Amino acid sequence: MAEAKPSDILDLRPKQGSILYEMLRLGLVFDHSDDGTAQTWCDYEKNLRADFQSIDAGKVTFTDMDTRLASDVDVADLPAVAEIVTWKSSQSETV
Repeated sequence: MAEAKPSDILDLRPKQGSILYEMLRLGLVFDHSDDGTAQTWCDYEKNLRADFQSIDAGKVTFTDMDTRLASDVDVADLPAVAEIVTWKSSQSETV
């Protein structure tokens, strides 16, 4: 691997449309990987968890950590998801 020169730009953003890009766009941050491949991402303010088997996965499982209700979403459908509502996020709207 070549060393970056001071004038070079090192772009560490994920490719637009990738599963990582979609996780960030939806407000989630990386939490952990149990096996180095599968990943868990979270939105701690919403108590929302997202799990997928690899960055090439076909689906993401979103779970409301308060209710334990979950939904599988095809990765191809992620760009159409504008927002994910959880028990905690809906309660903060009513306060």
